Amino acid sequence: LSDEEIETLLEVLFAAYYLFDIGIGIVKYSALFFYARVFQSLNRWMNFGIYFGFFLVTAWELYMIFMDSFFCMPISKYWLPDEAGYCLKKYPTFISTGVFDVAVDVYLLLLPLPMLWSLHMKTSRKILISLAFIFAYW
Repeated sequence: LSDEEIETLLEVLFAAYYLFDIGIGIVKYSALFFYARVFQSLNRWMNFGIYFGFFLVTAWELYMIFMDSFFCMPISKYWLPDEAGYCLKKYPTFISTGVFDVAVDVYLLLLPLPMLWSLHMKTSRKILISLAFIFAYW
């Protein structure tokens, strides 16, 4: 590839980070809206958990957009590596964003389980319903 083609690919990759983050955020919000609809304020703690989930997802979304925006200063250094400026180290940055993302995902996966396990039904059905919720989000 020529230098111009590599530069164009890096610009597209930079824009794709924003689209990816927004898309993943929409999926996380969708799960929370689903929980709010299904559980419809049956439990005060569940409502608090859902609102806290919205807070976590919003914090995650802002963190990701912040990391995308300030990964390189100036931003154009991302696709012009020879330009003056600096970029954060990729590995620690990706690890920190990945850990935060996984923590939010685990929270969203575990959030409905106490409500599901409080239902009056056989344990085998509780397990199957819990798996259905987990796989629906996963």
